[in-house]
Amino acid sequence: MSISFSYRKEGLHGNRVIYRPKIPVTFRKYKKEVSLIAIIDSGSDATILSKEVAEQLGLAIGGKKGTLEGIGGVVETVEFPVNLVISKKRVKEHIPQMPVKVLLSDSPVEDAILGRIPFFSNFDITFKENARKIVLNKSVHGRGRSPIEIAA
Repeated sequence: MSISFSYRKEGLHGNRVIYRPKIPVTFRKYKKEVSLIAIIDSGSDATILSKEVAEQLGLAIGGKKGTLEGIGGVVETVEFPVNLVISKKRVKEHIPQMPVKVLLSDSPVEDAILGRIPFFSNFDITFKENARKIVLNKSVHGRGRSPIEIAA
């Protein structure tokens, strides 16, 4: 099954309009849900949510803490499994119990980030940069396993 989305227009960078591979998603946990726009980021290893979104889902921010390192430095996180729904018209894809990293600091992250582990392992993803489209094809290989698990 395939779902395609057009890139989203994101304002100006100098005198150029910027388009980004963002899609509408819904995160669900404890009978609560938050719908938002998420950027599909092949440079991110993790799927990331802000503390504000986690609180809206009723996630207790306690638990085993970890860290993520990226362009902004090292940030403290906590991991939770959530259900993710991607839909467009009559097509719906569900990823149950997908681990996400919640940023514990008050960060400037505006969107959720759909990173490689585990989001990309559920789909064969094609970035059509010149057409400004992203295509998600449900993967028949790996079935949700992360690249680390496949290589092991």
